[in-house]
Amino acid sequence: MRKLLIKTLVLSGLVLIGAGSAPAQNTSVDKEAAAEFERGVAAIQAGKWDAALAAFKKVTQKYPNAAPAYVNLGIVYRARNDNKNAEAMLKKGLSLEPSNLVGQRMLADLYISQRKWKEAAPLVRKVAAAAPDDFASRMVLGQVEFSLGNLTAAEKEWKKASSIDPKNPAPLRSLAGIYVAKRQTKDLESTLKALQKIQPDDPRIALDLAGMSVQSGDNEEAVTWYKRALSADPENLFIL
Repeated sequence: MRKLLIKTLVLSGLVLIGAGSAPAQNTSVDKEAAAEFERGVAAIQAGKWDAALAAFKKVTQKYPNAAPAYVNLGIVYRARNDNKNAEAMLKKGLSLEPSNLVGQRMLADLYISQRKWKEAAPLVRKVAAAAPDDFASRMVLGQVEFSLGNLTAAEKEWKKASSIDPKNPAPLRSLAGIYVAKRQTKDLESTLKALQKIQPDDPRIALDLAGMSVQSGDNEEAVTWYKRALSADPENLFIL
């Protein structure tokens, strides 16, 4: 995923440098800066962080408005576990190009790693809005909303994620967590049943459904779920 983001930065960086404010006669400077940018990207891909840092700093010295170079500096600092400078560079890049999707993703990722949900939220929302059919963006936004206590918003995002990739159990598991928190028994049961169809060999799901059946007084259905759990995990003595 990081390599894909870096390739995007290469393209946007070259375009930005080529269309910069340098006079037309300074095309050699443009080429030099573009080459420096490419060297920086190659250094990132090779894990040569010092070389990458030097390359992108040279680009920003020549073109202080080159937003992608600042974003890449943020990536480099993040890789070096220098979160303070990573945040500063990513913010700088976004101040120059607020719509830079890679910068938004990277800064959001930094905030999420620090559990700064309020700071991450507006960035993740922008990323999700720019890619409405992106499964990962919906899952991340759901997690951020959930962490902020916005359960209805989280539910909405995870439902979208499930519609994008119906065979992926992750959004259903997340939805189940919401329904437990909100004590929405019917929604929880239907979600667990949908999850059980995707993962029929997971005894935990069948056990959860068995427990719900017991609570509702449907012992016959509970036995059915216990049998499914046992067939999925015959050596589990707790089922017996």
